[in-house]
Amino acid sequence: MGPRPQDLATMAYDGKFWIDPENAELSRMTIEVPHPPRESHTCRVETTIDYRRAGIGGYDFLLPQLTVLQMWDAEAQRYQNRIEYASCRAFQSESVFRTDPQPSGITIKIALRSKSIRRVRLPATPSKGSC
Repeated sequence: MGPRPQDLATMAYDGKFWIDPENAELSRMTIEVPHPPRESHTCRVETTIDYRRAGIGGYDFLLPQLTVLQMWDAEAQRYQNRIEYASCRAFQSESVFRTDPQPSGITIKIALRSKSIRRVRLPATPSKGSC
């Protein structure tokens, strides 16, 4: 398994989710790959995502708080990638477009551009474990 397209493998998975009985919102989700293909050189893959409400820009959102990916290889080596989400912020700006006449001699040119967001893969941290 590697970064090349021919190195990719499709894996069947199982999952569970937990709903908070007080507000009927998602609180946790787990995804497990119980039988990865042999060519993946892993014997188990687990992902756990914990959710929480966060206020951003005057609005309340249900967002991931913690994501933990664990993988066990064929030699019982465990790799863990932990992502904690904190200090989420809203980024915004305000503009006013006026249609009334501007003083002569002033020219305003406006160009709107956006950049695409690129996804980044982070390396897992190895640690000892059992398969």
